[in-house]
Amino acid sequence: MFIMSFDFEGKKYLVTGAERGIGRAIALTLATHGGRVYALSLNKEPLDSLMAEHPDIHPIVADIENLEEIREKLADIEVLDGLVNNAAIVPTENIPGLEWSREFLQKSFSTNVLGSINIIQIVGKKMVETGRPGSIVNISSLTSLQALPGKLPYCVSKQHPCQFR
Repeated sequence: MFIMSFDFEGKKYLVTGAERGIGRAIALTLATHGGRVYALSLNKEPLDSLMAEHPDIHPIVADIENLEEIREKLADIEVLDGLVNNAAIVPTENIPGLEWSREFLQKSFSTNVLGSINIIQIVGKKMVETGRPGSIVNISSLTSLQALPGKLPYCVSKQHPCQFR
C-alpha cells in the first residue's frame, strides 16, 4: 500500500470556501501538516469551529463576490506559497436552464468566476513582486463537463482549468 506524506511546514496558504466540504478538508489538511492557513469564508461561525480544530488556521470573513471588500481584506496578507480557490455558489433549487433569473446568473458569475480571478490577481501579484514561486489551485467541478439538471449557473461557472504566466 502506498501512503502519501505531506510536509507543508513553514508554508502559507489561502483557502477560499473553507467553511465546509472540500475547502474545510483542504484547510485542515494543510494546517495538520505544518502549513499556516488563512481560511476565507462568508460566514464567521464555521470559521470559528475550524480555528478550534486547529490553531494554525486564521479566519478571514469576506464575500468573494464583493471585489472591493476582498481587495481590502487581503491588502495586508503576507506573501503566500499557495492559494486554493474553492469558494462557489451552488444553487439549492433545481430550476430549468431557461428559467434562471439574470440576477442569480450574475451573482454566480461574480462569485464563482470573477471572485476567483480577483483573488488570483491579489495573491499572484504579491508572489511575482517578491519573486516567490507558488501554487494556485482552482477547484472546478465535474459538472462543468457533464450536465447537472437544474444547476445551469453552477455548471457553467465552475470551469477553471487555465495556466498563468
